[in-house]
Amino acid sequence: MPIRLFVQCNLLLLASVFGMTQPASAQGVLEGEVAVSSQEDGVVTEGLGRILSEILVRTGGSADAASHSAAQAAIAAPRDYVQTFTFRSETVLQAGVPTRLLYLRASFDRRTIQSLLRDGGLDVVASDGAPQSLRIEVSPLRSGGDFARCLSALRSLPIVRQLEVTEAAPDRLLLRATVAGGSGALLTSVDEGGVFRPLGTGSDPDLVLLELL
Repeated sequence: MPIRLFVQCNLLLLASVFGMTQPASAQGVLEGEVAVSSQEDGVVTEGLGRILSEILVRTGGSADAASHSAAQAAIAAPRDYVQTFTFRSETVLQAGVPTRLLYLRASFDRRTIQSLLRDGGLDVVASDGAPQSLRIEVSPLRSGGDFARCLSALRSLPIVRQLEVTEAAPDRLLLRATVAGGSGALLTSVDEGGVFRPLGTGSDPDLVLLELL
């Protein structure tokens, strides 16, 4: 299968998954997703802890949000806090070889996250600012795995809603999303995540440019 067709088919699958899960964030649930090596209990617990840590950092707006004692205790026992978790798998091309990847997706109650942040003496970053429709351009993309990583990272942000792929080029991805707080909130959030480097906005203030690391 040509790489362009493979990537586009893969993106349609990911976008459909996103469309089914994203509304929960607007209903008081914060979600995240990480790649895992298996569905074994120890691997799942470690993955849930990583998701919880990422949600705390993104919601709290600081790496300190996951480092205080209450947060560390929750991250060590994430099954006591998680609401639901599911798995999904996909096959992507890595170095030209079809490779099966497994992902763990989990949801946590927003009030639980806010309580953990307050226990650490941190202010809760509002994720319900005025929503703005934005176009997002992400580059460079080198493989189908990069497409999956990009979508996974963006949809794990509590402020990002209604994400959809508008164009998939061989080396870049164009998306449209509704973002609480607008472009400024998005640039700040992705800068904390370690997946993207924010490049700012284009000539159109509704266009956000991101570099995939």
